[in-house]
Amino acid sequence: MAERIVEISQKNEVALLFGHEDTGLSNEEVHLCQMLMTIPSSPRYRSLNLSHAVMILCYELFVVQRQTATFTPPLASVGELEGMYTSMRGLLLKIGFLNPQNPDYWMAYLWRFLDERGYTPRK
Repeated sequence: MAERIVEISQKNEVALLFGHEDTGLSNEEVHLCQMLMTIPSSPRYRSLNLSHAVMILCYELFVVQRQTATFTPPLASVGELEGMYTSMRGLLLKIGFLNPQNPDYWMAYLWRFLDERGYTPRK
């Protein structure tokens, strides 16, 4: 059921309705639902604590969503990259890592190492 909910939620709003711990959903509430599910439990203890039921379903949704979704982080803008490299250059000059007569010599290596797109800051 978690797979169906994740799939449907990609293009639709989804609401999850949980019943009372001891009685479940009323007939009126069941008629409002488009899908029904139950969480298997022990025959000795048929009811689940509501918070546990919510957590189980949320966990199942998380696992399915994590398996099906691909995360693509946003790329830094040119301005953000320039700000980072400017700050890095200033700090490396301050601690004596870069030669003050030619700081861009080693910075070019750092630019290439840190940026897979081949970005070179403006001078």
